Amino acid sequence: MPDQEKLLDFIACTGALIEKDAADERVKQAQDQRIEELIPQAVKALLENERIEPHQQKQAAEVLHDPVRVLEILIKTASPLDKEARLGTPVAPQGGQQKKASAGGNNYGRRPVEDSEASRALKAKLGLPTD
Repeated sequence: MPDQEKLLDFIACTGALIEKDAADERVKQAQDQRIEELIPQAVKALLENERIEPHQQKQAAEVLHDPVRVLEILIKTASPLDKEARLGTPVAPQGGQQKKASAGGNNYGRRPVEDSEASRALKAKLGLPTD
């Protein structure tokens, strides 16, 4: 009798495993079907929002079938931007940039006017000192 009970328990456990496997398979099939519906929408959104070029549509659809690759892309997309690459921030360290034209007080890049006869005459007519 104990062997029959073990056999009945084994059959009951096997039946439960088969039912669970069938339920898992139904869930997997439903997920696969939903993925197949969403991938074209995702590719279309990527294309319309200029995240991919038209020639990359097929490759994007293939990548979206691989959940590991999708998660890698999501992680990369969610990572913070490099501080140097942000708009509105200086590329060089504070004080590291200096305009060459204004360096040394050379009249903002303009050539100094030499004291020529013409410049002295102009200054005189404008009433400026001719030094």
